[in-house]
Order: sequence, then C-alpha cells, then structure tokens
Amino acid sequence: MYMKSPNPVSASLKLLGLIKNGSKRLYPDLILPASGTPATATEEPHPGGDAPLTWTHFPLLASMRASLNAIWSSLVLKDASANADIAFYGCTAAVGTTFLSFHLALYLALSHGLRTIYVDTDGDKPNDAAHPIGPTSFPGLAAYYFRDAPLDACIHPTRVPQFFVLPIGEKAAGPQEPHPFPVQKIRQLTTELRGRFEAIVYDCQPVLGDPLGISFAQNVRHILLVSRYAVSRREVCLQTVETFRANNLDITGVVLNQREYPIPMKFYDLLK
Repeated sequence: MYMKSPNPVSASLKLLGLIKNGSKRLYPDLILPASGTPATATEEPHPGGDAPLTWTHFPLLASMRASLNAIWSSLVLKDASANADIAFYGCTAAVGTTFLSFHLALYLALSHGLRTIYVDTDGDKPNDAAHPIGPTSFPGLAAYYFRDAPLDACIHPTRVPQFFVLPIGEKAAGPQEPHPFPVQKIRQLTTELRGRFEAIVYDCQPVLGDPLGISFAQNVRHILLVSRYAVSRREVCLQTVETFRANNLDITGVVLNQREYPIPMKFYDLLK
C-alpha cells in the first residue's frame, strides 16, 4: 500500500515545509465543544462559523482522496465487519503518522458517512505541540486515564458531520501525569469506542520508543505501519515488524509515505 503526494512539485513540498516547521495546525477551529462555541483558532479559521464543513473546505484532503480510498479499500477487503478500528504506528518518529491517521479518519466521515473518531495517543507531547487540530484546552485522553473523567466529556464533536476527536487534551498543572498509560484503561477505552463508532482511528507512537503503546494494537482489528521514503531506515522497520510478531500480532499493511520515483515514470511505463 502506498501513500504518495498527489503533486510532488507543489503540494508535497508545501506539506513538507509545514511539517518541518512544526506547524501542522491545519484545522484549529474544527472542534465544537459542548457549549457549541468553536475552539479558539490559532490561524485563520474556516468561514461559516459553526456551519458544517464539507469537501470544499479541505482541498488538501481532496488531493489525497485516491490514496486514502486505496488504504480503506484494502482494509475492507481484508475484513468487512461492521466496525473498523485501526491503529497507525510509525516505524520511527516524523514519518507522517499523525497527518495520515487524522486525514484517513476525516476522509471516512466525509466520504463514507461513517460515524468516525480520531484518537490521539501521544501523552508525552506538551500542550502546545503542533497538531492538525491545534492545541486544545478540552478534556481528553489524559483526563480519562488519570483523572477518571467520563468518556463522554473527553469525546468532542467537530464541524464535520459524523466526525469526532478524542485529543490528549489539557493536562493537569504541575508535574506530568505518570506514564505509561494504564493497560487496563486502554482495553476499556477500545471496547467502549467500538460500541459507539463505526470507525475508530488511533494515532499511536512508535513501539520501539514506547513499548507499552503496543497495547492499542492488541485491542484493534487492523494495524498499519507508516514508513517514509528516504527517512525510515530498513533495519529499524524490520525491528518494528519483529516487535509486533513477538507479541503475536499480525500487521495488516504498510504505508510508504511520500514515495518518490528516482527513475522517471516513463521508463516504468515502457516496461509494462
């Protein structure tokens, strides 16, 4: 399975610039808190206030549509069950795992009308870390794990119909919460979300850096690894695969992000 930029010259380079500059806050006013007031935007917001967002508001997502559809189609062919829960893991850091998992979740809600939730599991990042939805002050996964917040208070609707997010959320003042996340709570979370949503997409951390993060993979149907062309080292990817195998987990597929063609495509076409 391959995920490549639709326009290597313009869109891909612009996206790379956003990621390298630590500014992935593409949709900072997406979340609708319970009060109905949009989240505070850190960049220029989408027009329309609380109005629902459609494909026209996400030109970058539209340009990725064919690749995202290929990923989703592959998953459906492997398992046509009513609910689909997917855990994305980067073979290493900075390979596009957050960008890819978030946009696949957004795609499923917009394109297929599935009741979908995106779950951010990165509990070690600071509150102001770059993210497609930007930093939020809403309760999220940290509150659910460590402050016994009810799950309903941690799941937030968005301006996209059928699309919800479960962010890490605001952390308590003072010392950081103990890590890692409790395994029992992870099992409880995955079970509850499966009963509420048709598609659940988990944005997970590389298991070589966060071994207990594999607990999400132990409780989902699909595991997707993300590697990045000319960034992910082969031996590290193999070690990641072996880690999942050692835990008796089958990997559904691998996404090669931002694939380039050192040899011009016309030469490949001649070989067909």
